[in-house]
Amino acid sequence: PIKIYGNDSLSSRVAAFQKKTEQHTAKQRTNPFCHGNVSEMTHQKWDKSDPRYGKPPEGSKTEKRGMAAGSHISNEVLFLCEMIAQYGVPNEDSTVSISFGELFQDAQFENKTSIIANISPFESPICNNEKDSFGLSN
Repeated sequence: PIKIYGNDSLSSRVAAFQKKTEQHTAKQRTNPFCHGNVSEMTHQKWDKSDPRYGKPPEGSKTEKRGMAAGSHISNEVLFLCEMIAQYGVPNEDSTVSISFGELFQDAQFENKTSIIANISPFESPICNNEKDSFGLSN
């Protein structure tokens, strides 16, 4: 560490910079994408019962981006459900369905449904068992 005598302001700034440098170095030791010496890298032990397991660090940009993306996707799914409920045909088993073609006929809805174009009926909780239609349960 660098020590500066006689200038407290400069000394405190140098100490703050040194502290940041040490924090960054410690963080890079656990970063698997760091281009440093791999033999010096410490491997983290993950506990799957930890509530933070599989989640980004709290307050990080990644967490904020994930929350924004989740909100955006939720709004898209809600819009899709509303469109199916509004324009769909009621079924005997208290579900509502609409054919895939009808879903894309509305110009306003066309750009909104681009997100579901690649969803398999087996992957989506809003799809019923028919090959070319989406459905909702009441």
